[in-house]
Amino acid sequence: MVKTKIIATKIIKKFETIQKNVIFAKKINQNQKSKIKNQKLPMVIDTKLEASTLRRTKAFVLIVCAVSIVVTVAFIRVAPAVKYLVCGGLSVIFLIFYGYQYNMKYTYFYFSNNSKNFVFKFYSLQFFFGKPRTIEIPKKTFWKYDIITGFFGKRDSLVLYQKTPKGIAKYPPIPLTVLNQKQKKELKLALNQGN
Repeated sequence: MVKTKIIATKIIKKFETIQKNVIFAKKINQNQKSKIKNQKLPMVIDTKLEASTLRRTKAFVLIVCAVSIVVTVAFIRVAPAVKYLVCGGLSVIFLIFYGYQYNMKYTYFYFSNNSKNFVFKFYSLQFFFGKPRTIEIPKKTFWKYDIITGFFGKRDSLVLYQKTPKGIAKYPPIPLTVLNQKQKKELKLALNQGN
């Protein structure tokens, strides 16, 4: 009976130490979680999906218009004047669509807000794609930004300013047409915090 009491007390003591260790581990885990929550993770805006959707839409409109014109000219038996009218109408629709796309200046846009720098990567999604460009501005030399509106209020562009030894440098406008309103708010918030 005495042996069973000794064994029982040893088991109880081990169980208590295990409980203390579990409670201690939970406290450490909670502290780590709160540290992770308080850390500022880099914000990233990437419009790769929107850019590929725009490219597919442009290609689809081009193919539909081209096929429609070819089918009208080659296979439909109507008066030549009607053929010219249909082909002209399709061409006008195609030109209006591409004119609108051109004036909106759709651009692939990538933004990263890491601990030291603002990184902007972008390239034009026009018919003949522009070359990829990257602007990297250290946060300590970032001066300000402006949002310029154009094309009847439908196109926003971002203008960046950076402090340099020679004064303030102004970068060319970066079209933000592909960004949705939420992404624009996040971008403005990140740039305001870095200011």
